[in-house]
Amino acid sequence: MNSCTLGQLIHTYRKKCGKSIADIKNETNISEKVLRRLENDLTNHPKLETIEKVAESLVIPYTEIAEKVVPIQRNQECVREILIRVLPEASKKLLTEVVHQYVTLSNDIREGLIEVLNIAKTAKNIDSAEKLYSVLGKHAMNYQENDIMAIAMFEEYLIARDKELSNSYYLGKRLFEVAHFLPEENRVVAYYKVGVHARIIKKYHESNEYLKNIIDNPRSKNKQFQEKAYHAYYNNLITLEKLDEAEFYLEEYGKLFNRYNSAYYKIDKAIIYAKRNQITLAISLLEKYLEDYENHHNTIFVICELMQLYIKTNKIYDARELYRFEATFDKILERNNLRGPFNELYYGLYLRIKGRVEFLLGDIKESVKLLLESMKTFAELGLKQEFLESMKLIYGFNTSQLIGLQAPGKAIMDVNIQLRISELLHVITSTEEKEYLR
Repeated sequence: MNSCTLGQLIHTYRKKCGKSIADIKNETNISEKVLRRLENDLTNHPKLETIEKVAESLVIPYTEIAEKVVPIQRNQECVREILIRVLPEASKKLLTEVVHQYVTLSNDIREGLIEVLNIAKTAKNIDSAEKLYSVLGKHAMNYQENDIMAIAMFEEYLIARDKELSNSYYLGKRLFEVAHFLPEENRVVAYYKVGVHARIIKKYHESNEYLKNIIDNPRSKNKQFQEKAYHAYYNNLITLEKLDEAEFYLEEYGKLFNRYNSAYYKIDKAIIYAKRNQITLAISLLEKYLEDYENHHNTIFVICELMQLYIKTNKIYDARELYRFEATFDKILERNNLRGPFNELYYGLYLRIKGRVEFLLGDIKESVKLLLESMKTFAELGLKQEFLESMKLIYGFNTSQLIGLQAPGKAIMDVNIQLRISELLHVITSTEEKEYLR
C-alpha cells in the first residue's frame, strides 16, 4: 500500500481537482473545520460517511480510500461496509488487509471468518466472490479454522473450474488435500468434481485416485454422486484400455444402481465392444441408443463415437446422415450438466469429426470451416490439447496427398485461414495468461 496518510491523499486529490476547502464545504455541506482536521490527519476516527462525501467530491477511487481508512478504522460495521463496497475493484492484497482488520475487530475470530464467508456467498459478482474466497481460505488457514478454510477453497475451486479448466486444476488438487475437513455432503461433491476435472484434462490415473474415495465408501448417503463416480471411474478405465477391469465396474454399476437398461450402460458397453474391435456389436448398440435416447444429454458423445466407427468402417455417408441430430444440440448444450462441461467438450469433438467427414467426401472448404469452429470451442474452454489436435488436423489436411487429388497444386491454408488460426491461438493463450495472473 502507498505510505501516504488519508489526509495526504485528500490533499493530493484536492490540488489535482483545483478545489479549495470552501469548494468542498459547499459541495458536501461539511464544515471547513472538519475538512481541515481531516486533511491534516487530526481526526483519530473520522466518520466513514464524511470520508465518502469528500472522496465523491474529489473523485478519489474507493480502493485508495479503503487503503487509508481500514488500518485506522475501529468500527467493525464500517469495515464490513468498506469490504462490500470495495470488493468488485479490490486487489487480493487490499482484500487481505480489509479481511484481516474485519476479523481482528470481531469479538470472536471464528465468528468473523464465518461472517466473511457469508459476504462471499452473497456477492453479486462471481469474480468478486472468487477473490474473497481465496483471501478467506488463507486467513482461515492462518487461524487454523480448518473447516472454514476447506469450505472457502471448495467454493473458490468451483467458480474457477467453471471459468477455465486447464489452469484451475491445481486448485482442485489443493482442495483434495483438505477435503476431509468438509462436511460429508460437500466432501463427496469435491472428490467428484476434481475427479471429473482430471478426466476432462486427460489425467485419467489421477481422476480415478479422486473418484476411488467415493467408490470405496459404500455407506455414503450421497447416492447421486456415488453413481456418477462409478460411471466416470470405469470410463477412465476404458480410456486407459483396462477393459476387463472397466467391464467389472460397469457390471457393478448396473447391479448396484439397477442401470442395466440405462443410457450409460448401453453406451459404455458399446464402447467396450468397439475397443475390443467388435465393431458390428458396438454400432448396433449405439444406433439402438439413438432410437431411444435422442434427447439424452449424452447424445452428442454417442454421435461422436458412432461417426468415428462409421469412418473406421468406411461408411462415410452413414456418418454424414448423423448430422440430422444437430437440431437437438442447442437444448442439450443449454442443460446444466452436473458432471462438468462435457457437452461443450464433445461438441468441439463433433465439429472436428464432422470436419473429417466433409474432407473425406471432398468438401475441403467446409471441412476447414468446421475444424476452425472446433478450435474456437476448445479455445473458449481453455482446452489446449484438444485445440492443438484440431489445428494439427488442418495442417495434416493441407499436406496430405488427398488434397492434391481434390485440388491439384492448391493448398487450403490461405491468408484468411492463417489469420484465423493466429486469432484463435491468441484466444487460448490469453485465457491461460488471465488465469495465471488471477
